[in-house]
Amino acid sequence: MDIPDERIINYPPIGIMPSQKDIDAPLYQNILGYKQAYKISEINMMEKGDIMLLFTDGLTEMENRKGQPFFPSYLRKLLENKKEHPASDICLAIREAILDFNDELQDDITYVIIKKI
Repeated sequence: MDIPDERIINYPPIGIMPSQKDIDAPLYQNILGYKQAYKISEINMMEKGDIMLLFTDGLTEMENRKGQPFFPSYLRKLLENKKEHPASDICLAIREAILDFNDELQDDITYVIIKKI
């Protein structure tokens, strides 16, 4: 499911910038400043059997030796074929597919599979 841009909220990584609500915020100047309070972006989109894949850019930028991208079409086919399997099996299948697709990875790849049961 594509999420519209207006529903996506980005924040600095946790621990990089203290919150404006930090107890020491009024006492000290922070070089990076203080982050505003987090907004809650609630999206109720997962039903039983749905799979959520969270990943870093290493997955979206990966190509094989012929310059063909792994993402999105190759990954989408894999997920369609494994959608009935548990999250742990999907995770292993993605790992195997990544290694089969390109044995010389140029970037780190991190991903998390969440499956609603």
